[in-house]
Amino acid sequence: MAQHHETSPRAHAAPSSQPFDKIWLPRALYEAIPYFYLLGGVAALFATLYINAGYWLAPEWILFTALCIHAGARILWLRYVGRRGNESIDADAAQ
Repeated sequence: MAQHHETSPRAHAAPSSQPFDKIWLPRALYEAIPYFYLLGGVAALFATLYINAGYWLAPEWILFTALCIHAGARILWLRYVGRRGNESIDADAAQ
């Protein structure tokens, strides 16, 4: 008679195609990343305002400012949407 082995559903799941599935940072540092981007963008914005001799650097500073602020805001937004989605899934499962 053949033996039947119980396995979890994850045992048969396909391997992940994303190379960065695990977070290798401490949670506090991971949560602070978007704020570091925003802080860097604001600092670059103020640095741009005070550039005197290197006026030709202003476009690069403005680009860096925009990229940092956009990256920080985008990460915060994606985390917010992802967490809201998880809350609605949890609420549906509880019903």
